[in-house]
Amino acid sequence: MSKAIELVPKFWQPYINRGGTYILLKQYSKAIEDLSKAIELNPKAELAYTNRGDAYLLLKQYQEAINDLSKAIELNPKNQLAYAKRAKAYKSLEKQDLAKKDMDKALSLGFKPSKEFLSQYK
Repeated sequence: MSKAIELVPKFWQPYINRGGTYILLKQYSKAIEDLSKAIELNPKAELAYTNRGDAYLLLKQYQEAINDLSKAIELNPKNQLAYAKRAKAYKSLEKQDLAKKDMDKALSLGFKPSKEFLSQYK
């Protein structure tokens, strides 16, 4: 992925791919950097907002996560993962009603959480 970025630095997709890899490696700041670059290059890159929201969520920067996940939902109202992750951010901020509303929406769109994940929203 780094080679792809080196060869074509204005192409946004490799930044999303590398950002996702950084999340898996728990290098959240690096992920945010790459995903921000992807958004700079393509402001309609829904997956970049979803993944950057996830990185913020993992850093416990809940309002930033909500902002990005809301943008992802604005770009694609059927983004079940963005609703589920935003529900988690709202729950972390003790906004139970908003968390439940988002989780219900994610489920209605086909999100398949683990039983443990789902039990947090009852």
